[in-house]
Amino acid sequence: MFSKAIPKMVTAFIIVIVIIGGYLAYPTIYWSYVAYMNADKTVSASSNGTAIQGYDTVAYFTMGKPVKGLPEFEVHWQNAKWLFSNEKHRAMFASDPQSYAPQFGGFCVLGVSLGKKWDPDPTVWSIVDGKLYLNYDDIGRNEFVETSKDKIAEAQKIWTANH
Repeated sequence: MFSKAIPKMVTAFIIVIVIIGGYLAYPTIYWSYVAYMNADKTVSASSNGTAIQGYDTVAYFTMGKPVKGLPEFEVHWQNAKWLFSNEKHRAMFASDPQSYAPQFGGFCVLGVSLGKKWDPDPTVWSIVDGKLYLNYDDIGRNEFVETSKDKIAEAQKIWTANH
């Protein structure tokens, strides 16, 4: 009886280890795939070419929050469609895109500092020294805020070397 219980326990243990191992490996596999798919991109854009998931990049500066843009207020810049919530924002961006565009093509600043191009969540953002930075999630933004100067410097070094 004792000898039959051991193989069942070992089998159960192996199954648990395989499940946990797969769960822990998933983020690495996922982020490697995302970085691979974005490797040639210079702007975080959807499959239809819309930058930063259609958010109005000027609104971060003028309204202090992320706002979805509309297709009728569009600018093509750096091989992407940038959408704006109104004509004034569209005109502001068109006249000076470098002042309003998110840094590092709108990719997650922490990802860029690690040599990866992770698409961000445009609702998770920071403005540091008058420049817009996007992050993948709140945890990343919190880490970025605590070490922003170091992360920006590292991301800038990597971005410049690759673009």
